[in-house]
Amino acid sequence: MAALEDVLLRDGYADLDEVRLHYVEAGEGPLVVLLHGFPDFWYSWRFQIPALAGAGFRVVAPDMRGYNFSSRPEGVSAYAPAKLAGDVRDLIAERGGSRAFVAGHDWGAAVAWLTAIRHPEAVERLAILNVPHPRRMLEALRRPGRQLLRSWYMFFFQLPWLPERLLAVGDWRGLRQPFEDARPGAFTPADIERYQQAWSQPGAVAAMLNYYRASLRRPPGAPPGARSRPCRRLRSSSGASAIATWAPSWPNRVPPTFRTWRPWHACPRRPTGSSTTSLNGSRSC
Repeated sequence: MAALEDVLLRDGYADLDEVRLHYVEAGEGPLVVLLHGFPDFWYSWRFQIPALAGAGFRVVAPDMRGYNFSSRPEGVSAYAPAKLAGDVRDLIAERGGSRAFVAGHDWGAAVAWLTAIRHPEAVERLAILNVPHPRRMLEALRRPGRQLLRSWYMFFFQLPWLPERLLAVGDWRGLRQPFEDARPGAFTPADIERYQQAWSQPGAVAAMLNYYRASLRRPPGAPPGARSRPCRRLRSSSGASAIATWAPSWPNRVPPTFRTWRPWHACPRRPTGSSTTSLNGSRSC
């Protein structure tokens, strides 16, 4: 498997309507945009970038608004879900694409969902990792249950200044711990050092937490003026031809007409009854 060092990375900045997004780019071919989650930055796609570039795609992996080297607008409202989806649409256009394959993990997956819902003209195919459809997520947070308990941190992050200070204690121990506890070999000390450098950018952690603050104050929804429609029609309106999740049990968390696939990038394990789709629609695994 090709390593990040084996591909020519082009480092750049995209000046969008409200923000300046840092990104790395590699390869030539159809445009793929990879959206990272919390508390990551573009580097979380270090294995997928060379694989996709080698497969004949042009890959763009941005630092999302507020993260690492991207600009950090002031105020919680600057991180409203609609603005994050708008960044993806504008980044695709700035990189010269009319449409792109869009993949996201964690918060990047939430933003990918919203980009397909609000800006279907910009999304060729959609791959979602580890995040249910926004409707399902909101339903889970509005009623008692396991998902509500597991999302306790989202409510803790609503507090001003305290989460930022606690996460920074012990040389970012609160953020480092999940990386250090991951599967052996998943993150090297050098990898974790790069993450710590990203968290240490002035104002970065506050901006990262503002994603959670803005999402609960103004939950994601359809574009202004859009009519409510049955979820069964969302697939065609979003233009998303492939939806990917990690877990085989997730069909219960996704509206029925969304077909659940295994991720199209390399996976460590294959759950029973799952399949894989590639960006060109073919199956493997």
